[in-house]
Amino acid sequence: MKSTAIWPILLVAGTCLGTASQAQLPGQNPWKESESVWKLRDDCRRNSFKQFPDYTIEANAKRERAERQCLETNNLPYTAPRAHNNNEGSPQH
Repeated sequence: MKSTAIWPILLVAGTCLGTASQAQLPGQNPWKESESVWKLRDDCRRNSFKQFPDYTIEANAKRERAERQCLETNNLPYTAPRAHNNNEGSPQH
């Protein structure tokens, strides 16, 4: 009696595993796609620093525009740099 009760459980488990393996589209690897996106973002940042290596206000603005243009060319979203907070990490009195 116990061996017949386990068959429905195994059938449901097998169906769930089969459905989960088909959820990913064939020929697509999300890890590889994510890695290529990060590589493109890094390349855009690196190239903008090569074009405008100075840390002046003008060079910073030009570097940001160059990075943004590169990201737009590669159809990637642009994230604005965070403003630095001088009080970060210091104890509050």
